[in-house]
Amino acid sequence: MKPRPSFARLSTEKQQEILEVAMDEFIEQGYRNASTNRVVGRLGIAKGSLFNYFGTKEDLYLYLLYRAGRELLELVQSRYEEMPSDLCRRLRRVAEITLEFYEGSPRLYRFFTRFVESAEVALQHRYAALFSPEEQRKIFYDFFQGVDTSRFRFDAERTFLLTRWLFAGLKLDLAAELSSSRDAGGLKVKLLGRLDVALEALKAGIYREPAGEEG
Repeated sequence: MKPRPSFARLSTEKQQEILEVAMDEFIEQGYRNASTNRVVGRLGIAKGSLFNYFGTKEDLYLYLLYRAGRELLELVQSRYEEMPSDLCRRLRRVAEITLEFYEGSPRLYRFFTRFVESAEVALQHRYAALFSPEEQRKIFYDFFQGVDTSRFRFDAERTFLLTRWLFAGLKLDLAAELSSSRDAGGLKVKLLGRLDVALEALKAGIYREPAGEEG
């Protein structure tokens, strides 16, 4: 997901100013009520300039979402080397990093909250499509590099598929909580508590014996 070439020709400072003002507008007003007129008014530029950079309000919004999603993804990926080899512990660590990201970035937290609240299904589908199926598979399987599979009750492929379903459920929970919670810290406590219950059930299902200490 990229803006038009004209945006890349701007200085880094101007690019950042445009993105920050646009994000503030989406946070304050939500997608549907956000006004590009207000954005260009705050920036002191012609409205045509903004559309020359991004094409449409929707493209601008999706670009901001993509950047934020990428920031989170790159943070998680940068921590892969320190991940526990135990699968369930690794799952919890990824959840912790994700929730710490929201807790430490209140502006992005509010931005994603507005996105979830919008119930703009077509937009949500467009956002998901920004990450190609091949990229999504790579992200998922990269996560499992270095996982200890020696005590899996089933083969690794089936175990990873089960884990993928769990991830999908957690994403739905996160989306639901984002739409109702204004407290990132409280959200973290609530979701990690819920995750711990799910992981206990997962351990009983995927390991041949109770999980021991990580090697």
